[in-house]
Amino acid sequence: MNKIVALVRVSTDKQDVANQRFAIQNKYKGHEILWFEEEGISGATKFRNRPVLLDAIRTAKRLKCPFVVFSSSRIGRTYEVGQFLEDNQSMKIDMLDTPNLDQELAGFKIAMDRMERLQISRRTKAALARIKAENVKKLGNPTNLQQAGENGRKKQIMNADRFANDMLCIVNGIKASGINTLRGIAQALNKRGVKTWNEKTWHPSTVRNLLGRV
Repeated sequence: MNKIVALVRVSTDKQDVANQRFAIQNKYKGHEILWFEEEGISGATKFRNRPVLLDAIRTAKRLKCPFVVFSSSRIGRTYEVGQFLEDNQSMKIDMLDTPNLDQELAGFKIAMDRMERLQISRRTKAALARIKAENVKKLGNPTNLQQAGENGRKKQIMNADRFANDMLCIVNGIKASGINTLRGIAQALNKRGVKTWNEKTWHPSTVRNLLGRV
């Protein structure tokens, strides 16, 4: 049975990947699909901080099978996508919404994806500014501020836990190669260009903290 590597991504926990999965499954009936799923990952996130994406790319290269996404925006909404496509022209990359995309058109589409991300960001900031202005008295209430702070801390913990779970597959791969010490794992991650959740280099202590979350 032929295999494909399929990446699906949504940027918020209020979205789901059902439509992306359906489209990919519909096109690749009879194929073994190796799914790689990113939830709550913004299209602006740098590749080095997306372990699931990096693992999907490595898997497709290792198996020499197609790397499939619903659209280029699922890979990301930055110019890194263009560099990725240019550096990996030998890969079979299938973007379902633009199956005949060539390099010239790819550059244009990536620029449009990035513009859309910036517009979404601006609209979101404008909406938040309006809400804050309309509810300034309510937002100034110490009880509400305390609750907002608590919600923010919970969100940070949830995101850190998700990042730790995504990183586990990479760490397990490093361990499978015979590297089992905290220092060795930290060095291996740094050599791969993988950053911590805070976009810093790895140390034995940060590896220990990561493993303590999973």
